[in-house]
Amino acid sequence: TPPVRLQLCIMLRKSIVSVTKVSKALFSANNVRCLSAKPQQSDQMSINYHIALPEEADEVMDFLEKNHYPHVPTMSALNVNCKEIKEAGLETARKHIADDMSLLVRDGNTGEVVGASILYEMKGQPIEYFKSLCDRWKDHPSYPHWKLLFDLHDGLDLYQIYNNPILLHGRTYCAKREYGALGIGTGINIASAKQVMKKYPKNKSVFIFGEGIGAFSNKIMKKMGYEFHRVINYDSYEIDGKFPFKQLSETSPHKFSTVGAWKMQ
Repeated sequence: TPPVRLQLCIMLRKSIVSVTKVSKALFSANNVRCLSAKPQQSDQMSINYHIALPEEADEVMDFLEKNHYPHVPTMSALNVNCKEIKEAGLETARKHIADDMSLLVRDGNTGEVVGASILYEMKGQPIEYFKSLCDRWKDHPSYPHWKLLFDLHDGLDLYQIYNNPILLHGRTYCAKREYGALGIGTGINIASAKQVMKKYPKNKSVFIFGEGIGAFSNKIMKKMGYEFHRVINYDSYEIDGKFPFKQLSETSPHKFSTVGAWKMQ
């Protein structure tokens, strides 16, 4: 049978009502809900969240190619071809999406994809996953980005730190910029947490971990209460005698990357 798809409809008044204001109702809902701020009809916007299916991986990755990868500081600093990243990562994304915790977010009025996330259960040590990425991109201009991710996890054992929990990797959370002001980034986190609570028994220890790349993602992770375990400063990060992100640290607000974890239940 096909997986149950979580449908959330949040009615927002532009720049007035945020997803944060309805978070408690979302968490307590036993069934799918539609929440309305009751704005005037002409000023109404509908944001629809649903659990992505593997066959929607193309839509997820198309969205990330345009709205996520170009804004990752350690990718943009390397002038990475985002289409190559998308195409090479499509099948892996499809497998991750099959865990039924990734999201597609649409404008309910137009059907346009305005947000996406990839969240999946990590099988094995994270360092093994990041080593495979380093190996895949060894001869590509984006290699320093993947090597940075590897080095963030090298020697870090989150299973040991948190006494063998279920580890979920928050690989990507992204909202289209003009929609971010409506609070759909918070909405993605709320919807993800709700799905995790449905998927895993309450007596299971579940942690989500992720990499904070640059100023904005670290700000969000700190706000959510992530516990940080590793920091790499861009100005001193060296690969084979080169400092690929030194200029980034000198010319932008992006100074470092982190690894953090957050207890979901």
